[in-house]
Amino acid sequence: MINLDDGNIQTYSMNYYDKMKGKGKLLNEYDLLDRTADNLLNGKKMIDFLGDTKAKFKSLVKELLISRIDIIRKNYAEINLYMMSAEFCQSANSDMKVELHNIKRGNLREKARRHFIESRISTEYGENTWLKNHWLNSSLSKVCKSDDELKIFIQKFTEKFNKLNNFVKKIFFYDQLENVDKNLRHEILLQLDINVCPYCNRNYISKFKKNGELKSSADLDHFYNKDKFTLFSLSLYNFVPSCQICNSRLKGTKIKGIFHPYTQKIDYSDFCFKLMIEKDADLSLFFGGNVEGLKINIVHNEKYKDHIETFQLDSLYNIHKNVAVEVLLKKQTYNQSYGHLMDKIFSDLNFNETQKNLFLYGVDLEQSNFHERPLSKFVFDLMDPL
Repeated sequence: MINLDDGNIQTYSMNYYDKMKGKGKLLNEYDLLDRTADNLLNGKKMIDFLGDTKAKFKSLVKELLISRIDIIRKNYAEINLYMMSAEFCQSANSDMKVELHNIKRGNLREKARRHFIESRISTEYGENTWLKNHWLNSSLSKVCKSDDELKIFIQKFTEKFNKLNNFVKKIFFYDQLENVDKNLRHEILLQLDINVCPYCNRNYISKFKKNGELKSSADLDHFYNKDKFTLFSLSLYNFVPSCQICNSRLKGTKIKGIFHPYTQKIDYSDFCFKLMIEKDADLSLFFGGNVEGLKINIVHNEKYKDHIETFQLDSLYNIHKNVAVEVLLKKQTYNQSYGHLMDKIFSDLNFNETQKNLFLYGVDLEQSNFHERPLSKFVFDLMDPL
């Protein structure tokens, strides 16, 4: 769970954009779109959503490929509505089960169903008028009458949204990367230059060449999954290099409560690893031996709860008790016994602070470089930087 700097995205973005438009796929297929198809979400034509002229479409394509998604939401009202609607379609059924779970049948449950929809219409991103129109065009009393009716309401809205996505998918789909260049996915991973999974900060994600071709051991996670958020299936800001465990086994299509490593910055002071040991215990007793008496705790702000649970960070980091003991013993030895000697050696070698920490602890303790090595944040929290 670490922050990523988007400098490499910005450096690479125009190269990526030129490649994607260079083959003509994204721009030329606009001319083949059906101008008569209706957008059932707002009563307009589908083509209006992507731009009713070629010039507007070209401008939109560039934004969708290389601009920050949060900024696009602010600048394009219709895309903000699209995002709110995609979020609703993805999680509405599961959210409904959770929110109505402990509410008894009758008037209270009926009010809860109404509140469920109204709270999705009025969101932190503004009013979802697409969902509001669907709500106003439905029989309100009937929708709130039962869980089954509410499910039908959700299903019908999702069907309307899926029709828009099917229209969008005629141009924006992930296989366009391979259509442009079979190595483009690996090139993106190489250019983003992330060495460690940002979701867990535990596993290396490697890039390499084989027989002159770019390869990688990383997944290119769509933070917003390409099924529901089809419009952003080719966005550089939607590509998060990650390990297979985090991407495929833990995160999947989930986004609720997960922090986007490029655009939702984590306050590292609100998220800390702590090694819990018995009072006055001798750390050396745990070195290379039985560490069952130790526990790694994550002290965190409540806003990080869903992220920690999704990626099972509590249980996964308790695998690293031996690492914690080794780090604290090194720190203790350096401070109490060999500090002056090591400082002289470092001085003779002209080591800077980063090199000292790499030598002693195997990680760079600069917060901006946590993406370079596994367990960097973990080690950082176990000790004060030298």
